[in-house]
This record gives sequence, C-alpha cells and structure tokens, in this order.
Amino acid sequence: MEYQRLIWLIAERTGTDEEAVREVLSALPEVLMEGEIGEKTRTPLGVFTLTERQTSKPVKTPTGHWGSAQPMILARLKPGKKLRREGPSDGSSSSSSPTQGSAEDPSA
Repeated sequence: MEYQRLIWLIAERTGTDEEAVREVLSALPEVLMEGEIGEKTRTPLGVFTLTERQTSKPVKTPTGHWGSAQPMILARLKPGKKLRREGPSDGSSSSSSPTQGSAEDPSA
C-alpha cells in the first residue's frame, strides 16, 4: 500500500483531517525514540522495545572493503494481533482482510 493511501484510509476511518494523520505518523518515531534502552511501549500496532546494538566485528563487503555496524539505539516492533493474519493455505498469495477472531471461532 502506498503511504498516501494509508493516510487517506486512516483519515476516512477516524473522521480526522489527512494533515493531522500525517503529523501524528511523522511524530511517532521521534516520540518512541525518547524512551530509555529496554523500555517497552505498548500500542495498538504491537510493542515497541528500545534496544542498543553493539559494534559488530569487521566484515568484508562485496566491494572488498571492510566495515562494521556502528552502535546505535533501535526501536523494534513486535507486531500485535491486529498486525497479523493467516496466510493462504494453498501457497498462493491473496489479499484478504486481517483476521479479527481467534482460530477456534470461524464466525469472527
């Protein structure tokens, strides 16, 4: 999905102005990164956890140069139930709506 379509759909479903949706989405990364290492932020999307990546050992890149990952603080997302859906059972891809019920309740 294109970002503009995401903005439009959120604005439509919430009755909010598109510019307000864009501002909220733009502010989310900054606000999440204000936390402390190890802090967890629970959202409807899932849980964001701030972790610290250490310097990696040097590796040779495909271009022949040596490099290593620099230390940095990362916000990782563990998706919640609303960001998961069952995949196609026959191996083909299809676009279906997200599963809202449990696997035991086919009516949901």
